[in-house]
Order: sequence, then C-alpha cells, then structure tokens
Amino acid sequence: MVVGTTAAAINLGLVYLLIDVCSFNTAILRNFANIMGILVSMTYAFSLNRIWTWYHIPKREGKKLIQQYVLYNFVGITALMIRVFLFAALDAVGIWYFINVTFGIAVVAVFDFIMYDKHIFVKIK
Repeated sequence: MVVGTTAAAINLGLVYLLIDVCSFNTAILRNFANIMGILVSMTYAFSLNRIWTWYHIPKREGKKLIQQYVLYNFVGITALMIRVFLFAALDAVGIWYFINVTFGIAVVAVFDFIMYDKHIFVKIK
C-alpha cells in the first residue's frame, strides 16, 4: 500500500504540474501528462517494490534484472493502455483530470499487484 500510494502521489503530482503549472490544456496534452505521470511512477514503483515490497525474493542482477524490468514494464504498458483509453473517455465527458487519474489508478492497481506478485517478483528457478 505504501509503494502504491506514494507512486500514485508522484503520478498525480506530475500530472498536476504539467496540466496546471505548465498549461497542458488540450485533450492530447492532458493525456500526454497522464502518460508521463504513469511512466515516472512506474519506474519509482519498480525500484521500491524490488527493494521493499518483495524484499524476500533474491535480487536479480545483470541480464536477469533487465528481463525482470522488461516484464514489469510489459505489465505496466498493459495498464498504461487501459488508463490512456479510460483517461481519454472520461476526459471527453468532462471528468476533472485529478478524479480521472485517481480512478484510472484504482482500476489497474489490483491487476498490477497480482501480475507483479505472480509473474515479476518471483524466485528464479
């Protein structure tokens, strides 16, 4: 929960910064801000999940670490696609971006955790 909550805060903070501070005020730019928030928070979450959430799993190094990161991002890209389409749909009907992003995070959070626990942060056989 801590990793997910702080990753969500990073995601929302970056989206806020890009939309409200940097004036990303078109539908395409708002969704670009959404994508950037997702990508930055995914990298943060991978690092912290590896160190803390799944601390009991032996740490992969070298090529195995790269493979783990690629698999992690494959799951993340799947979640990203869901969130991008969801964001566009909710943005089109006028849902405020902050609620929109929060709803998207909630939708994919369970999927992400299950995939990470069953396929990404597992003992190497």
